[in-house]
Amino acid sequence: MNKIIFSIFLFLSMNVLGQSASVTFVTDQNSRVCICKPVDGQYTNEVIDKEFNLVPNVKSIYRIDVDKFMFLHCEFDEVKICDLFLIPGDSLIIKKTGSELSFEGTGAKETTILNKEYGLYIGPLARLIIEMKDPVADYPKIKPTMDSCIFQFCSYIDQIKEFKLSPLFREMIKKSFCGHIQSYSLMSYGGILINGRELPHRDSLKILNLIEDICNKINIHDVDLLKTIAGQWSLIPDQYLRSKYSNLSDQEKEDLFKNKDIEKEAYGNSKYLILAPNDIKPFVLGGYLYMEYRDYKNDINKEKLYTYYKEKYPQSEYIKAIDKLKTEIQEKKETIQQNDSIIFINEKINSLKELLTYSPFKGKYIFVDVWATWCIPCIKEFQYKDSLSGLLKNYKDLIMVYISIDDDRSNDYWKIKTTDYNLEGYNLRASEALHKDIAAKVTGENTFSVPQYLLLDKEGNVISKDLPRPSELDRLKKNFDNLVK
Repeated sequence: MNKIIFSIFLFLSMNVLGQSASVTFVTDQNSRVCICKPVDGQYTNEVIDKEFNLVPNVKSIYRIDVDKFMFLHCEFDEVKICDLFLIPGDSLIIKKTGSELSFEGTGAKETTILNKEYGLYIGPLARLIIEMKDPVADYPKIKPTMDSCIFQFCSYIDQIKEFKLSPLFREMIKKSFCGHIQSYSLMSYGGILINGRELPHRDSLKILNLIEDICNKINIHDVDLLKTIAGQWSLIPDQYLRSKYSNLSDQEKEDLFKNKDIEKEAYGNSKYLILAPNDIKPFVLGGYLYMEYRDYKNDINKEKLYTYYKEKYPQSEYIKAIDKLKTEIQEKKETIQQNDSIIFINEKINSLKELLTYSPFKGKYIFVDVWATWCIPCIKEFQYKDSLSGLLKNYKDLIMVYISIDDDRSNDYWKIKTTDYNLEGYNLRASEALHKDIAAKVTGENTFSVPQYLLLDKEGNVISKDLPRPSELDRLKKNFDNLVK
C-alpha cells in the first residue's frame, strides 16, 4: 500500500516538475537583467517579473512554470534585448560576454533562431511595408514579396535537420512570423483610416475589407498567437478594432454603448476598445490599461476603466501588475521633487536660438543631446554620461542640455525616465515649434533621427549638427577643441 502511495506521489511530483523551466544567466562583467514573463499567458516586453544584478562568475537562476510553451523577454542594462522560447523541462543558459549573448542547454537552438534568423527574415520586409508611401497603391505591388518571404521563412524552419527542434517551436515561430508581418500591414492600412486621411468612400471600404481579410487570415481570436512575440500588447486585434471603429457611422458608434455595463466616457478617446471580442477582451483591455499607466497617458479615464476591469476580470494578472506600477509611479514622482541635481526647464523655448534667453545659457556654447524615451541607442549612450561630464568641465564656456522630443502626453514619463537615468544638469522637452526648428537645422526637412548631438555658438547658431556620440569621447573632444573658442 505504501509503495502504491509513494508511486502516485512520485508520478505527481514528476508531473509538476515537468511544468517548470529554468534560465541561468552567466556574465563576464557586472550587468543587470530584467525578465518579462507573460501576463495572463500573453507575451509582453514591458511587465517586469524579476531583476538580477549579475556579477562575473556567479550564476543567477530564474525558474518559471511553463504550460505548453512560453516566450520570455529579457533586457540587459536597458540596451541589449533578447527573446526566449521555453517548453516544460527546458534548462537554458544565457552567457553574456561583453555585449554579446550566446545560448546553451535545452532550448538554445530555438532561442538562437528566434534572436537571429527571425530578425534577418523579418527586418527588411518590415521596413518595406512601413516605408510604403501610398499603402493603397503600393501594397498590391509588394504582396508577392510578402508571400514569398513568409514561404521562405516557414520552409527554412521546416527544413532544419542538423539539430532537433521542438515541433511546438516550429509551429509557434511560423505563427508568430506570419502574425508579425500582417501586423505591420495592419499598421500601414489602419494608419490611413485612423489619421483621418481624406479618401473616396470606395477606398475606405477597400482598406477596411483588406484589414478584415488580414485579420481573418491570422485569426485575431487565436489565443496562441497572443502568446508569441507577434502578440505584444494585442497589437493585431488593436489595429483591427481601431480600423473597424473608424469606419462606423456616428449612430453606429452611439449604439455600441447601449445596454453596456460601463459608460462610454470611461473609454475616453479609445472607444474602439468596446469592439473587442469577449474571448480576447481581457488581453486587449489589460494590455491597453497597463500602457496608459506606464506612459502616463490620458486617452482613457484610467481609474474608471480600471475599476471596471477589476470587477469584470478579478483573476487577471494585469491587476497585480498595474497596482505595482501605480505604486512605483508615485514613488518616482516623490523622487523627482527631491532631486535638485536634475533641472527641468519650464520656460517655453520655440527655437534653438531661444535657448539663449534662458539665463544660465547666456554667453555660452551649448552642447545639445537630442533624445527620446523610446530611443534605445539614445539610452545606451547615457552610460558614458559621467565621462562626458568630466570632459565638459575642461571648457568653462561650454554648457550642456538634454532635449527630449517626446510628445505632450509623455511629459510625466519623460521626467521620470530623466530621473531614472540620472541626467544631471539641464533638461528640456521640446515644444512642437522647437521640434520643427531642430528638424529644419539638422536635415532641412520635417523629421530627423535620434540620438542627435549639436553644438551651438554663443549666438545660438548651429556650428555642428552631427557631433560624435559620447561613446566616442576622443573624437568628441577633438571637435570641442576645434570649435569651442
